[in-house]
Amino acid sequence: QRTAVNTRIAALRWLLMLHDKRPAAVVAAADEYFPALLRTLADDSELVVRLDLEVLGKMAAQSGVFFEQLMTHIQRLFAADVRLLENRSALIVRHLCTHVSAERVCTRFAAILAADRGDYEFATVMVQTLNLIVLTAHEFDGVRHALRDLRGGAAARALFVDVYRCWSHSPCALIAIC
Repeated sequence: QRTAVNTRIAALRWLLMLHDKRPAAVVAAADEYFPALLRTLADDSELVVRLDLEVLGKMAAQSGVFFEQLMTHIQRLFAADVRLLENRSALIVRHLCTHVSAERVCTRFAAILAADRGDYEFATVMVQTLNLIVLTAHEFDGVRHALRDLRGGAAARALFVDVYRCWSHSPCALIAIC
């Protein structure tokens, strides 16, 4: 077990080193290892998950297309694995925000959930989870401030509208952001 964890850590550190040296090449070849990186989000080792998120976050910060794919796949992972949503969503979302802006992560999740008319029950749980993260995580200080100060301009109002559409799945969450 420990050897497998060490191997995953070494592989992720190698990917990080490759990304530091040749970021465009790593992102261009992402299709080859993207599924493995997604599966690694459910790893039992928190260090492995953090390194995995560092790789994914750096790639998402570099490529808008990769970011869109990543967010859609993370939402699907959460929908398919409630245990992952309950146990790792805060870690995943917060750590992703160390590489991609919290506002961008928040609005992308909101857009995905607002567009998905399929599973209302999952959407409600996901909104409640995101709401807790937005309200408590220091990475979302700017998002909280923008949501509460709508006089801040068009960008703050646009953020509120984006979040409102999604947060309406959960009335308590909706009230909390106001």
